Amino acid sequence: MNDIRLCLIETIRPRGINFIAPLNILYLASYLTEKGILPRKNIQVIQTDFDLVVPAVAHQKPHIIGFSAVTPNYNYAKKLALQIRKVSDAQFILGGQHISGLPMTLSYPFDIGVIGEGEQTLAELIQSYQGRKYQDDVLEKIKGIVYLRNKSPVVTPQRPLIDKEDIPKIDYSYITKERIFLYSTILDEDKPISVKMSSIYSARGCPYHCRFCAHQIAWGNRSNFRLLNIKKVVDEIKFLHERYKVNCISFRDDTFAISKARIKELIQELKKRNLLGKIYFDNVFGRANLIDDEFVILLKTLGVKSIFFGIDSGSKRILDYLKNGSLKTIDVKNAVRLCEKHKLWVIGSFMLFSPHETLNDINKTFRLAQWFSKNKYAQRLNYCVTTPYPGTPMWIDAKNENTLRVKGRPWRDFVMKKENQFLRPFFKMSLSESQQEYVYNNFKSLALEIQHRKEEILNWKSLEALNHQKNNTMHNHFIAKIRMKYRLYMFLCFPFQSLKRIANKPWHIKYIINDVLTSINYYRKL
Repeated sequence: MNDIRLCLIETIRPRGINFIAPLNILYLASYLTEKGILPRKNIQVIQTDFDLVVPAVAHQKPHIIGFSAVTPNYNYAKKLALQIRKVSDAQFILGGQHISGLPMTLSYPFDIGVIGEGEQTLAELIQSYQGRKYQDDVLEKIKGIVYLRNKSPVVTPQRPLIDKEDIPKIDYSYITKERIFLYSTILDEDKPISVKMSSIYSARGCPYHCRFCAHQIAWGNRSNFRLLNIKKVVDEIKFLHERYKVNCISFRDDTFAISKARIKELIQELKKRNLLGKIYFDNVFGRANLIDDEFVILLKTLGVKSIFFGIDSGSKRILDYLKNGSLKTIDVKNAVRLCEKHKLWVIGSFMLFSPHETLNDINKTFRLAQWFSKNKYAQRLNYCVTTPYPGTPMWIDAKNENTLRVKGRPWRDFVMKKENQFLRPFFKMSLSESQQEYVYNNFKSLALEIQHRKEEILNWKSLEALNHQKNNTMHNHFIAKIRMKYRLYMFLCFPFQSLKRIANKPWHIKYIINDVLTSINYYRKL
């Protein structure tokens, strides 16, 4: 078993610089080594927006390849898997939100789908691997998967969630530092500052189960909320701070600001490690119905610089549907006012064109958005099209009511928002298309108004430009390093063909020189 080679691929459609670490597949890799399932050297982690995937797979010759894909990237993952099939006869395992929501859609080139959390399931699949193809009598005993039997999908019983103590410590050595942090600009009250930012989890799941939330698919739509041990959370923060000089953390928890006792515990542990005041926390997710004066003061003491509220709708009817009655507009207004009082920046998110939403509902949401935009500490206004991710209660409701408008739409449309492009609603609406675009543009105007106001803050634009330059330099260096690594691999494996290619196209030498100079300049600036 220890001879098995595994490749884990996070399939992200390449679209420019992306410095979000692939935490989900890092958890998988770290679990396998922590539990002694596979040695570190047998596991390769790949991000499609960074790596040359097919050559990397051809070089490693893995026995098992795991693909992780959310709905917008599903077709891209399938296309990539077909390309890899040409160079690999490995077992192809698909995990992530999309296959968890639609397990019966599993098809070639994938052999197996993992439903929900993947750590224990992947470990069992590796332990059960006995050759190039799994036998049906083996797969039917493994919980939490879908597999193909005579080309038809078969779903096994649901797997229980792993205990929070079994959630591993992330081993960041699987990826290079260029994937771990980015340079970013945040606001410390009225002053912009430049930071090195990383993302981590301090919890899994959420106790609220909003009808639209795709994250809950991984947790099985049941009691799933697990707070990670605070000491382990601070261990990770300390590691990132000491190893990579990270001084800002963005929690990727579905809801971070959920417990005052939890925030107090985190403050005490950071103080104990001499980290309190050295680490900023930005864009943490909160629930407006939980926020009071004491809570905001605790967040400020922790070092939180901005908080994200899913405001979603100004209509009680729509909000009750989206949030299962757990949030009221008065909660939102109270929370935003308290944040303004204590100079805590707020990011407000609004959802448009929800199921059965009328123009009257949307007007109520717009009036709430207008009110939010006038708040001095409104840092950003997010607006998006309500998106029915497969497997969510919203998707199931709409399928049962026959109100979905997804026939013929590609999965890549399931992104909630497209930059500089109107994304038409996913549900049957009483509004005409011109009304829909008019509504969308009104929210866009409010968002731009807040953005322009933020840009007027002294030094904001110059810091943003500087950080963008730093990120570009880091990204270009990394790409140059990957290309040089690939050229070396090709030369060692196919020296004659490589020399012949250079002889036929000698101008390619300038690309090699350019990549070398890019790396030299990068290290000189460190």
